[in-house]
Amino acid sequence: MKSICIQPVFLRLVQLLLMAFIAGKPDVCHGQSNWPEGVISGLQHVGAIHFYVTSSDLEILLCQKDATESRRGLTAILTGPDGVVYHRETLLAPDTDAPGTVQSVAMRVEGAAEGVYTLLIISERSRHLDEHTIGFSTNASRYVINSGAAHVDSERKEPIVFNGGDEPVSVFFKPVGHVFGIEATHLPNGIQPLELRDGSGNLVQALETHNGAAVSTGITNNNSGVWELRLPVKKGKILIEGLNHKFLADRKPLPFWATSRDSYFDLEKVHWLIDPRRFSRYANSGEQGHIVFSVFNNSTESKVFDLQIETDQFPGSVQVEPARLLLSAGSTADAKVCYKLAPDATGKTYSLKLSAGDKVSGLKNYALAELKLGRDNRQPVALPIPLNIYEHSQSYFSYEPTFPRENQLYFDSENRPWAVTRGSLKVRVDSVWKSVSLEEGEDVSFPSSAIGSDLEGNVYTIVNIRGKPHLLRTNSRFESYLSALPEGGGYWVETWMGGQTTRHIPVVTRYLLNPGKKQVAMWARVHDFQIFIPQFEDKTLKVGSPVLISDNCVGMSAHSGIPSAVASQGDLVYLVWGETSDPAGKDPGVPNYTSTYNRATGALSTPQFLAFSPPVNDVHNISSILVDKKGMRHVIVGAHGRPFQHLTATSGSDKWTSPVTISDIDQTYVGAVLDETDGIRLFFRGWRRGVEFPGSINAGLFYQRMSPAGTWSLPVLFASPGLNNYSIFYHRATTDRRGRTYLSFTYWPTWTVYRDSFRLGTGPFQNRVVLFSDNGREWYLLDK
Repeated sequence: MKSICIQPVFLRLVQLLLMAFIAGKPDVCHGQSNWPEGVISGLQHVGAIHFYVTSSDLEILLCQKDATESRRGLTAILTGPDGVVYHRETLLAPDTDAPGTVQSVAMRVEGAAEGVYTLLIISERSRHLDEHTIGFSTNASRYVINSGAAHVDSERKEPIVFNGGDEPVSVFFKPVGHVFGIEATHLPNGIQPLELRDGSGNLVQALETHNGAAVSTGITNNNSGVWELRLPVKKGKILIEGLNHKFLADRKPLPFWATSRDSYFDLEKVHWLIDPRRFSRYANSGEQGHIVFSVFNNSTESKVFDLQIETDQFPGSVQVEPARLLLSAGSTADAKVCYKLAPDATGKTYSLKLSAGDKVSGLKNYALAELKLGRDNRQPVALPIPLNIYEHSQSYFSYEPTFPRENQLYFDSENRPWAVTRGSLKVRVDSVWKSVSLEEGEDVSFPSSAIGSDLEGNVYTIVNIRGKPHLLRTNSRFESYLSALPEGGGYWVETWMGGQTTRHIPVVTRYLLNPGKKQVAMWARVHDFQIFIPQFEDKTLKVGSPVLISDNCVGMSAHSGIPSAVASQGDLVYLVWGETSDPAGKDPGVPNYTSTYNRATGALSTPQFLAFSPPVNDVHNISSILVDKKGMRHVIVGAHGRPFQHLTATSGSDKWTSPVTISDIDQTYVGAVLDETDGIRLFFRGWRRGVEFPGSINAGLFYQRMSPAGTWSLPVLFASPGLNNYSIFYHRATTDRRGRTYLSFTYWPTWTVYRDSFRLGTGPFQNRVVLFSDNGREWYLLDK
């Protein structure tokens, strides 16, 4: 059994609920000076607690003490195995309580089905949760603590951190890998050695403390089971190789541990058992169909899983095929939830739970399927789109498009859509998506999502063949040509972003890191900015020699927005780039320059300074250049958390207007296209404060328009985040030949525990939503 006493926990829960009821708030309780009885306390850097629930009711008491005494807020979100949110509670010391008091909240789930329930813990200000000390108690039969927090822009470490008293504490864990090491820091001096014991309780090493640190010698994992690291005091920071840092290359990070041997369970065997966690579909009365889930055996041996469907008052028949799966270690297999709705089924939502259980260990988990009758996606999308956790990926819209969604869509001169996937280039021909086949074999990858086009129906993109870069030219008839590019650097193809067209082949840009020059700042390294002017003659594609534009370029950041560094008008190639600055200087931002290359003469004009994009020495600030139908050049000056600026130059002139700030929002990642009227449609990430997450910042996806007369509208919130603090949307705007704007985006929050809860993770390639608009005001889902 667990080491905590369950009965006092229940009594405390009752007391807390009664206190909250009297106060008029049913869940959150007043502060107190000491931790409640029975609470496991003194924990920091805890991004989640996972509870394995077998009883019908789940009880959790969560407490927090602001470690800074500055009244930092902590938010806890309790989710089921299927991603359904049961509680969302904020713990914040009110002004009437003394700083450092313990705040508590009691949570309860009645009628809980067996599986893993997760309490996500996020902070108002502290991305790494070091400004809070928490405690908890529960009636769950087993639980483990996840030390994941927010992402870092360096080596990932998810330390186990104690900020408690002088009482001893143990960390129970399973070693990852055959050989591992342990490093404990921030320990008090003069304490007894730390003890490492294997799965049988045998002493493996005693770790002596020197200057507040204790480091193990090489440890061989030759004893299975749950190991124990005993600390003489509840203070310190623990790193265990493979578990919470120095993760194995073939293993997804899951830094979890327990405070007792009895509470420990093998989370990794059920955390990603069924994918997706939630799935919804619009359906009609009398419809027959199936929903496919994937079952994953994340263990080192073959497993038998029993599959079951649970439903309540389903109007028709439902079953899962097969009812049992035998999976080898590390393998997956599909399970079909087959349904047939009755002809008289009414217009409501019907829920189906698919559970999978391991016959040997008894561990199980479940996912949710929903059939929504009487609805569809033909209406305009209501803005802002709420990116609620576990819903944004599919179930909010019941989104099931068949086109490739790993990257944005581009359109050739015949308005056929094209898209890059990780392993192929695809085009829709006669309503069927087909892949471009290259004769060079299977060692093919596409490092860039950008696709350029000419006026003859051909498209161009970068392809790596056996690790070497090439420019690919192809078309809907799959007439393909390749030209080798110099190795090294990052390549991008000029893309058509509306407005002016040219008879020439798209320009290729290259950002080549200069190894002879030191890194200027964390987000600034010196690059050569080069362009290539491809030619196609006698059925031969040639890229030509590089033309150096700048030897001090800050580089290119294009995971979001996809800024346009090149725009052509006839023989003229217009360029924009940013440069690095002396860190000891006074530049207020990245200095942006423009220049013009003449294809006919081979002449490159003298660079002109345009504006500074703040802050200085930051590659996130990349600007974008567009040329409208009248030949007017537009530059949207990028920024990293500052307002964008806009400036123009008329056709044939090198005189630019003064830069004008276009909003008062902190903007990042320019994603802009021109519409049919020479207006601009702009998407960006914008910071918000005190909205939806009191006292906290969060990042939303915003939309802004410029009229043909040059007037900028106020930004509109396009999508709101499901979690606070940092987010990226990997947004990418493109346009087709009829002036329709397309937006592709996904959601990537900073909180690693949430991202890691998806079997395939979250990021630029996952679960992209694609919308389109003809007028820039009403947006519709692209679902074909």
